[in-house]
Amino acid sequence: MIAKIEVERFSLTSSRPFDEVLAAIKGAVGNPDMVDFTKTTSAARTFEELESAVRKGLGKTGLMRFMELDHGAVIRKARGRDTPRMVRLIIGNPLIMQEWQSAFRTPAPTLPSP
Repeated sequence: MIAKIEVERFSLTSSRPFDEVLAAIKGAVGNPDMVDFTKTTSAARTFEELESAVRKGLGKTGLMRFMELDHGAVIRKARGRDTPRMVRLIIGNPLIMQEWQSAFRTPAPTLPSP
C-alpha cells in the first residue's frame, strides 16, 4: 500500500553567527550516543523499557538528534575556504512514529532500501 504523508522541512535564516545558531539548536535537543542508544533500545524487552530508553535521549524540546550531515564540507575542501557552512540535522522522536502508527492503524512510512 502506498500512503501519502506530509513532511515538514524547516529552513532557518538568521543574522546570528552560524556557530551560535547551531549550538542553540543542539542545546535544545537530546544528543545521545547513537551506538549506545541503539544497543539499549534493541535490548529493550517491553515497550516500557524502550520508552524509558528513548526518553533518556530526548532534550528539553522532546526531540533528539539522530544524525548531522555537513553538506558544506566537500565544497569547502574543493574551494580551500571556510565557506559555505551548510549542515543538515536529522532530528525527531521515535515515540512519535509509534503514536502515529497507532492513531492511523497503518505502518509507519519507510523508504525502500537501496
